[in-house]
Amino acid sequence: MGNVFSANGTEHFVRRAIASYQKGDLTATLETLKEAIEAEEKREGGPRGEVLATLQDNAAVVYRTNGNFKECILYHKLSIEQRELIGRATCSGYCNIASLYEMVGDLAQALIYYNKALNMDMNGGHQQQPLQPPQPEYSVTISLDRLETLPETNVSSLLFTIGTLEERLGDWKAALSSYGKSACIIQELDMSDRVSSSALAAVYNKMGNIVKTNMGAKEALSHFMKALEVDEKYHEDQVIADSNAHIGLLYQDMGSKYDTDSLEYLQKSCQVKPSPENLQHLATLQRKLKQYKAAVESYKAALDLRRDPSKPSNDTPQNIFAIMRLLEHIGLTLKEHGSFTASMKYLAEAVRFREKHKKYAKKGEHTPEMEAGLASAYTLLGIVSQTAGKLADAICLFEKSRDLLLQLEAASVVKGSMSLAAAYNNLGLAQQQTGNLTQALENFESAMNIAKETPSEANALARASFINNLGSVYKASGDFEKAATCCRETLEIRRKKAPNSNILAISYMNTGVLEKEAGKLESAMELFTAAKTIQEKVAPNSLSIAATYDCIGMLHKQTGNLKEATSFCRQSLAIRERDAPNSLQAAASYTSIGTLQEEMGDFQEASLYYKKALAINLRDAPKSQSLAATNQKMIEFTKMQDGPEELNKE
Repeated sequence: MGNVFSANGTEHFVRRAIASYQKGDLTATLETLKEAIEAEEKREGGPRGEVLATLQDNAAVVYRTNGNFKECILYHKLSIEQRELIGRATCSGYCNIASLYEMVGDLAQALIYYNKALNMDMNGGHQQQPLQPPQPEYSVTISLDRLETLPETNVSSLLFTIGTLEERLGDWKAALSSYGKSACIIQELDMSDRVSSSALAAVYNKMGNIVKTNMGAKEALSHFMKALEVDEKYHEDQVIADSNAHIGLLYQDMGSKYDTDSLEYLQKSCQVKPSPENLQHLATLQRKLKQYKAAVESYKAALDLRRDPSKPSNDTPQNIFAIMRLLEHIGLTLKEHGSFTASMKYLAEAVRFREKHKKYAKKGEHTPEMEAGLASAYTLLGIVSQTAGKLADAICLFEKSRDLLLQLEAASVVKGSMSLAAAYNNLGLAQQQTGNLTQALENFESAMNIAKETPSEANALARASFINNLGSVYKASGDFEKAATCCRETLEIRRKKAPNSNILAISYMNTGVLEKEAGKLESAMELFTAAKTIQEKVAPNSLSIAATYDCIGMLHKQTGNLKEATSFCRQSLAIRERDAPNSLQAAASYTSIGTLQEEMGDFQEASLYYKKALAINLRDAPKSQSLAATNQKMIEFTKMQDGPEELNKE
């Protein structure tokens, strides 16, 4: 260490500052550094610029260690101004100040200093060369931990940083320009270097995200395709897989007409390197496209990866939660496919998994979300059990869900929960199906009261559903006046809150059914037609419109127009056989067509349809009060058609 400061005492202050810093006395360090700065400023012959700047930098480091960013920035700025005077300002010096401004949230000032760094770099002709930290002219400096600088700062990385700040400040066009300039520079580098190729892909992805946000997914596609091209040439399988998945999801954002393209890239992603996340994305799309078997296989593959015991990360709470959700996704997909037994198997496993996780949860892990998740699992299994005709099981599960949610409310974790209202509603639906109208009425009223206590736009529609279900109980108990009042109230809410929606169409249909039963056939047809008009736009070829077709068909039958009646009922059956084969909905269509064939005198054909309906009704809803009379009539008719020999065979 030289003795270049001895003439005016600067070295003396520096040595004292070093001693104080090594003892951890930052206050004394700062005081001594300020004395050193003052001594250097008063030096005979003038201060030595690099020495003074270095002392100011060191003072800034100590201020930063103390958490005083304001003074830290001040001293770094004094240092850079000193270096500007002697022509030794550096890109990294400006970047240090910029990063501090960024740290304290002053993005506008950060952008100013990053641009100063960029201008110096560009003017200095360093486009391809990394800038090194300045080397002090004098050997006597405090060996403090210097403020970290940007690693290997160069023009492309500076442009990337500037683009990021411009993006955060909302100037997306400027950000896009900066990213584009950065990409042009990186393209000239050696792409076999992983750092360069990763940087180029990152820039393209950044540009894609900006364009997607501000211009749309379709316009962003070319940028993401460029990123994929880089990844496929230079990067490992997992990166390539994720890049393909990203494009697959982008196609989904572009709308349903691009689902085929989305499927292609998601499948490619899982072929290159399957991951639980990308397999789940693929399964979700396959499920949307009604490729139920393929969706189940993709969900199962994701489940196997998440259950792989060789991966320590699979034991995290996040992964355990993901396993629960995958089991539920498999169960719901099987339900949509009509495979109720298999669906209940996976949903029951999800319930057991959640119960076990709750039982063995460590202290601090047992959360209200865990309870709510278990309540939701009970509900899902209950809904499928109900659909499969296992009403006693469904009621038990809905009661468990309700009781858990009541516990959360009693503990003041949840108040006026719409999840609790939904639990009461589900319980009411199952009890109504068993013929327990009194209990069903009480549960629907409980659901409606909760919705009233927590009024909101969303809750208004939920309340409409509860009122609708209340009306269905009144209808089943023969109180058509109250039923009609409920239907009209539901219709009015949905007209205001959900115009041109499928739930509005369902309200038109329900009101039409009551009008039909009151003998107001013309009014009923108007309401059914209003439902059909909406559904043809928002839910074509859906199970909802199938129900409307069936109602219109039966109304035509009542007015004697059997040809039109048959046409509508067959349209209904075609949808139900496709989307809900062997379901109670399909059975309803078989019954409707059977009655039409009977009316037209084709008894053999009528008997075939009645038998199909009976097979489902007696399997899935053997104790249904609402189907009892219809089932008995169909049994008697088919026995009559089969004759004595067939009856003896039974």
